Amino acid sequence: MKAFATDAIFVVVVIGLMIGAALLLYWKWVSLQPVIATEVNCRIKLQSYCNELLNGKQPSWNDLEPKTGCEKFDVYEPTKQQCESLFPT
Repeated sequence: MKAFATDAIFVVVVIGLMIGAALLLYWKWVSLQPVIATEVNCRIKLQSYCNELLNGKQPSWNDLEPKTGCEKFDVYEPTKQQCESLFPT
């Protein structure tokens, strides 16, 4: 009976490690996928960019996700004046 319990614990631990490794690989793979440009994602990009710009940082429009495709939703890199009119403080 003692040998059965030891074998069962070993099997459960191995299965747990395999599931954990599979989830970790899947999580890394998902994070490497590019963000698809939707209207919501582009508005979030605009808000993040303006938030950083109005807080005195120098953000890069091209470093924020989604990197391309926002033009079809009329979302372009704004100036500081445009950010101030869009998001008044």
